Amino acid sequence: MANITYRGKDKHGKDMWLVRVYIGTNEAGKRINHNHVVHGGRREAERYARKIESQRDQ
Repeated sequence: MANITYRGKDKHGKDMWLVRVYIGTNEAGKRINHNHVVHGGRREAERYARKIESQRDQ
Protein backbone atom coordinates (compact mmCIF):
# COMPACT_ATOMS: atom_id res chain seq x y z
CA MET A 1 0.00 0.00 0.00
CA ALA A 2 1.26 3.44 -0.88
CA ASN A 3 1.48 6.42 1.42
CA ILE A 4 0.55 9.70 -0.31
CA THR A 5 1.30 12.95 1.53
CA TYR A 6 0.61 16.53 0.45
CA ARG A 7 3.86 18.54 0.34
CA GLY A 8 2.63 22.02 -0.66
CA LYS A 9 2.92 23.90 -3.93
CA ASP A 10 5.89 24.29 -6.25
CA LYS A 11 7.06 27.63 -7.68
CA HIS A 12 4.61 27.28 -10.59
CA GLY A 13 1.61 26.82 -8.29
CA LYS A 14 1.14 23.08 -8.86
CA ASP A 15 0.44 20.80 -5.92
CA MET A 16 3.21 18.44 -4.84
CA TRP A 17 2.52 14.97 -3.44
CA LEU A 18 5.08 12.64 -1.88
CA VAL A 19 4.40 9.05 -2.93
CA ARG A 20 6.09 6.40 -0.76
CA VAL A 21 5.69 2.75 -1.76
CA TYR A 22 7.00 -0.13 0.37
CA ILE A 23 9.23 -2.34 -1.80
CA GLY A 24 10.53 -4.95 0.65
CA THR A 25 13.54 -5.56 2.85
CA ASN A 26 17.25 -5.92 2.13
CA GLU A 27 19.54 -8.69 3.38
CA ALA A 28 19.98 -6.98 6.75
CA GLY A 29 16.21 -6.71 7.26
CA LYS A 30 16.06 -2.95 6.66
CA ARG A 31 12.89 -1.69 4.97
CA ILE A 32 13.19 -0.37 1.40
CA ASN A 33 10.77 2.31 0.15
CA HIS A 34 10.41 3.94 -3.25
CA ASN A 35 10.01 7.72 -2.76
CA HIS A 36 8.93 10.14 -5.48
CA VAL A 37 7.37 13.62 -5.56
CA VAL A 38 4.55 14.02 -8.09
CA HIS A 39 3.78 17.54 -9.36
CA GLY A 40 0.05 17.78 -10.09
CA GLY A 41 -3.17 16.54 -8.56
CA ARG A 42 -3.80 13.79 -6.05
CA ARG A 43 -5.23 11.56 -8.79
CA GLU A 44 -1.93 11.76 -10.66
CA ALA A 45 -0.13 10.75 -7.45
CA GLU A 46 -2.50 7.82 -6.96
CA ARG A 47 -2.00 6.78 -10.59
CA TYR A 48 1.79 6.84 -10.11
CA ALA A 49 1.50 4.82 -6.87
CA ARG A 50 -0.59 2.14 -8.62
CA LYS A 51 1.99 1.95 -11.42
CA ILE A 52 4.88 1.42 -8.98
CA GLU A 53 2.89 -1.12 -6.92
CA SER A 54 2.06 -3.14 -10.04
CA GLN A 55 5.75 -3.16 -11.05
CA ARG A 56 6.69 -4.29 -7.53
CA ASP A 57 4.16 -7.13 -7.57
CA GLN A 58 5.40 -8.62 -10.85
